[in-house]
Amino acid sequence: MPLTLLPPNAATRMPWKNGRGSTLELASDARAGQPWTWRVSIADVPESGPFSIFDGCDREIACLEGDGMRLVVDGVPHDVPHEGRACAFSGNAETSGVLLGGPCRDANLMWRRDAWQGGLVLYRGACTFEGAADVSVVHVVRGAATVNGRSLAQGMSAIATGEKLHVAGDGLVMVAELKKKVEKGEWRGA
Repeated sequence: MPLTLLPPNAATRMPWKNGRGSTLELASDARAGQPWTWRVSIADVPESGPFSIFDGCDREIACLEGDGMRLVVDGVPHDVPHEGRACAFSGNAETSGVLLGGPCRDANLMWRRDAWQGGLVLYRGACTFEGAADVSVVHVVRGAATVNGRSLAQGMSAIATGEKLHVAGDGLVMVAELKKKVEKGEWRGA
């Protein structure tokens, strides 16, 4: 399937499950009448507080703007990174976010653990990335990037399904990768 480019106005504002804020959904696999099994989003976090529970999901979160946040997951603190691999935690866990200053904006990847394995990475400054996942989502938070030779301006996203990915960017770029879970005894290969 070819690379799909999404303009900034393709994102959808959605309320948080706990009613304490909203998230900007950049991409998901939700279809009419069906819930998503993966979602990539950006959330503005105005204050410290509890996270919504997402039973059966795994999550990764990274800080895009602000002083940052510390997650407390089932009583264990974890600093949310501003760069590199995002902080991973279970959507089933009792989780709260403690702001380390004022409000922050974060990047989120969530997926159903019975269907996917995922990962989220933030790149700041000049970067190059190559990957091959079943689904990859690239979002340019600031600056610009090229994805498989196609230009993405600030605020744009790209979705690649089942193809090799080459990303070159300068600014702040987030890359989410998802691989389908393989059932025991099932073989998936070329």
